Amino acid sequence: AVVQTAMQQQAAGKLPGAHILGVHLEGPFLSPERPGAMPPAALLPPTLAAYQTLVQGYESVIRQVTLAPELPGALELGAALAARGIRVQAGHTDADYETAQRAFSAGFTGLCHTFNACRPLRHRDPGVVAAALLDPNVTTECICDLFPLPPEFKQSFDQAVPDAYRMELDQGLNQHHNEAQEQNSPEMDGMSM
Repeated sequence: AVVQTAMQQQAAGKLPGAHILGVHLEGPFLSPERPGAMPPAALLPPTLAAYQTLVQGYESVIRQVTLAPELPGALELGAALAARGIRVQAGHTDADYETAQRAFSAGFTGLCHTFNACRPLRHRDPGVVAAALLDPNVTTECICDLFPLPPEFKQSFDQAVPDAYRMELDQGLNQHHNEAQEQNSPEMDGMSM
């Protein structure tokens, strides 16, 4: 409710400061194999009914939604959200290359946290990372605070896709990384090659 109120006040010229563009709904339609910091018990199947229940009353502030495209119903939900003008991206996903290509053809236009919380890029299993990097209509997001990715990854993004990635910071990742390492979680294995 705070974000919605602030956005309304900004639109009316009554609230100075940084302009809030909207909300990125990063979950709960994520892969149980790659949930990141999302508690597995909070994950939901990606259906339009589940989405509508989740955002009821706040539809106007949602600008971006991350889905795991391999989940049953995700492609349909992604297409429905894209038709409403919401940016849909793959993320927290165990999607293989072909599934990712279908998602990008169905209206998904980005990959959240490239190399993190997604199927790793491997020589015989290129997965969602390769599908995103090879699709000129897809924007890849890269966490560039040098904690989840070493500087060489940012350099490779700069050279490979200079106009098709967005840098971001993930402030909650340090704590999640420590917890995942304590539990030997595969969640932090997104960079293995």
